[in-house]
Amino acid sequence: MSKIYQKVLSDRKCASRRCFGGFTLIEFLVVVLIIGILAAIALPQYEKVVKRTRATELRLLIKNIEEAQKSYFLANGTYTQCLNELDINVLSSFTSLTETDGCVTDTSKGTGDSKVTVSVSRYVDNGWLDKGATNWTVTAFLGNYGVSGNGGYGVRFGFSDSQREPISCVEYACHMVKEGSFCRSVLFVEGEMVQRGCLRFYHN
Repeated sequence: MSKIYQKVLSDRKCASRRCFGGFTLIEFLVVVLIIGILAAIALPQYEKVVKRTRATELRLLIKNIEEAQKSYFLANGTYTQCLNELDINVLSSFTSLTETDGCVTDTSKGTGDSKVTVSVSRYVDNGWLDKGATNWTVTAFLGNYGVSGNGGYGVRFGFSDSQREPISCVEYACHMVKEGSFCRSVLFVEGEMVQRGCLRFYHN
């Protein structure tokens, strides 16, 4: 076989195998499509992991508030509605406070998905009351609590120690927030759900 014929044959094989490198347009589009599919699957899961990590911090915050409430109860015979009366440094890192007659009932810090809101709310089981309710909750919410997919932790207190309930995952129940969108979908809480006013409590 002549050297010229061998070179022509080699060039034809190389052309058929695309020895010159690079991608065709179809191959490039397939790669882009695969990356898009993987991103669509991975991004929501990544967001849930981030929320679970931040929710762990909220649970610790609520646990510290609960312990401070227990200390307050031992000293005063009742729980307090005022965050600033608790022996805990809850307010130092928060930038926004809601205060009425010297009583801080709401505080928040951060913006967007990183926002944390701690609130004390008085209520009865069939709705909210400003005065006269015998129970209240302390809640710590992540992000905009009025949006599906966001939530936090809360603990319920009353005038007696027997009215205190364990720390629970909490979702806002008003503003068309989808039931279970945080506590069940993000934190995988499988226990009973009890709704009181505009709050859903999920018990483990």
